[in-house]
Amino acid sequence: MNEQGHIGTNLAIWGVVTASAVASLLAFGPHWAVWAASLAAFALWLFAILGLSDGPSRAFLAGTLKKSSYTQIYTTLTRRNVMWVWRRLCDEASDRDGWPTLFRAALTWRLYDKALLIAVAYPVLLLVGQWIVTGAEGRVGSFVVLPAAPFWPDRAATLVVFGILILGFVARTLAAASRHRVVRQAADWLLILAFAAAFAFAVAFAAAFAVAVAVAGAVGFAVAVAALAAVEWLDLRGKPILARWLVTGAVVLSVVLLARVLDWSAVPEDRRSLFLFLAVFPLINALFDVLSYAVTLSLLRRGLRSGLPFLWGLLDLAIACVLFLALGVTLVAAIDGLNRLAGVPLLDLGALFAGIRETPGAHVWLYLMLFSTIVPTALHFLVSLLGLQGVWPRALRRPVAVLIDRAPDSPLEAVRAALALGLIWAIPLILLGAALWGLWALGGGMVSTALARYFDVLLWIAAEPLAAF
Repeated sequence: MNEQGHIGTNLAIWGVVTASAVASLLAFGPHWAVWAASLAAFALWLFAILGLSDGPSRAFLAGTLKKSSYTQIYTTLTRRNVMWVWRRLCDEASDRDGWPTLFRAALTWRLYDKALLIAVAYPVLLLVGQWIVTGAEGRVGSFVVLPAAPFWPDRAATLVVFGILILGFVARTLAAASRHRVVRQAADWLLILAFAAAFAFAVAFAAAFAVAVAVAGAVGFAVAVAALAAVEWLDLRGKPILARWLVTGAVVLSVVLLARVLDWSAVPEDRRSLFLFLAVFPLINALFDVLSYAVTLSLLRRGLRSGLPFLWGLLDLAIACVLFLALGVTLVAAIDGLNRLAGVPLLDLGALFAGIRETPGAHVWLYLMLFSTIVPTALHFLVSLLGLQGVWPRALRRPVAVLIDRAPDSPLEAVRAALALGLIWAIPLILLGAALWGLWALGGGMVSTALARYFDVLLWIAAEPLAAF
């Protein structure tokens, strides 16, 4: 009997199947919906494998399948995960507090730190991810950052680098949880080795195939290290909030001064948008994202004592939509103001909007970056949907619970249990997709009209001299 649920065998099979599936998808280039469904299925399968890796988790999962209702499952899943995040990033609060109090407790400098980190990495990963998946050129405005490339060797090499880093994180996590002291001590070294291996591979590949590497990346890294050092200095003196305000203010002031002082007319037009992409968009995104994170965390906690937690999820969705619309307005107003300060268009909003109307598929990175405020809400709904397993008849759930109980007995039983549990969790997502498709078929015209009006508002903002105010 294996108390860890034969996690090694399960992860090995998952890795082989997932890698083969991703390679097949890259080779055949199916519709984006196939990509989304496949990645969701493999992610849920992985969560199921990790959930079967220890006795208490197996007992909890089997118990929810045997007897729990939707509200019980939702509450248990939410409390376990949300409280883990809350203890690390938020201030203390009672479950009996009202939502405004919970929101204030969730909105902390620690949460802002994570929002900034994600906001910096998110657009870059999106751009590279889109390029790896489709092979089409990756653009920032009109500037081609990543030219169109075949899967082999360019995109394959990038995928290998990401794979090495992901394996390093997984190995570090597993090593840190080991019972052996020597293995735990080596956990941090595994991550360092992964970074070193990825870097060595990238350098070797660049040397062999003459792949261009932007010097701006090294400069940006050095600036980021300097900013982190300043934050660390203030943190050690017990002034974390002041540190974040100063860094945010310094970035805003630097962006305004650079837009005003530099001779942007000497910079090629297609490269000016990189300044916005690297310096402006992440900061604005982070400010809205931290609000979105705080809203989701506080509403998740508020739902713990509600008989209808799904309603708090709907409120989360409504607020996320408002934040999404406000983010679009803020970005357009900021770009318009910086364009006027620079004296030349850093990003031609008229051309951008015309491009969105004519070739909307060429600006996927922009849509995904705007949708970052809805990501935590999507996770909230995912937890809500996983709880829907409690709506299933118990006669259908109990066989899966039996498989989970038998997972330690043999690798075959562990693999069967993980697959069955992943399927149980995947069904609600399929139902959600069908429901959304039905809603779009019925009310898609009204949604399109509303978005067209919103688009007109953005055009009006871009045309009005906001900077004069």
